[in-house]
Amino acid sequence: MSEACLGYHVQGKLLSNDVESFKYVRNELSNRREGFFKLECSSNLTPAEAFSIYRRRDTVEKLMDSLKNHIDLKPLRVWSENSVKGTLLLCFLAQVIVSMVRYEMPELRRRSTKFIIDSLQNLTVMYVYDRKQATRRIYSNFEPLNSRILRDVVVVSGVSGG
Repeated sequence: MSEACLGYHVQGKLLSNDVESFKYVRNELSNRREGFFKLECSSNLTPAEAFSIYRRRDTVEKLMDSLKNHIDLKPLRVWSENSVKGTLLLCFLAQVIVSMVRYEMPELRRRSTKFIIDSLQNLTVMYVYDRKQATRRIYSNFEPLNSRILRDVVVVSGVSGG
């Protein structure tokens, strides 16, 4: 990312306190129509490097928030190591599926993870066994969104099994 993309930055300008810094940015660098924030770090980084690290951290925080609040990742305090690994794997796979749905269906890119998962969780399958031990599946609770996800994302992407 080039420094030009970052807009204004005040690096190397020694200001005595936050109030003085705020006044300098507001009065000297701002046209008062845009917002700004202060990103401070203890390492000797360029503004572009600091901002890049900040953006990556934000992405990880949003992923963890989605896993906890929408995918229902539960606290992992007392589980065995294999249980923790398995749970994390399943949660990340669920997040990947939601991300794939958003990628394949642009109209859902602004929809919440919870909205997409709730629609998919409505789907049910009932197994019916006849006297000859043949199994028949009956699918139900289709709605426009989950039907479209199954048709356009799962089947077209080749995820479906035989």
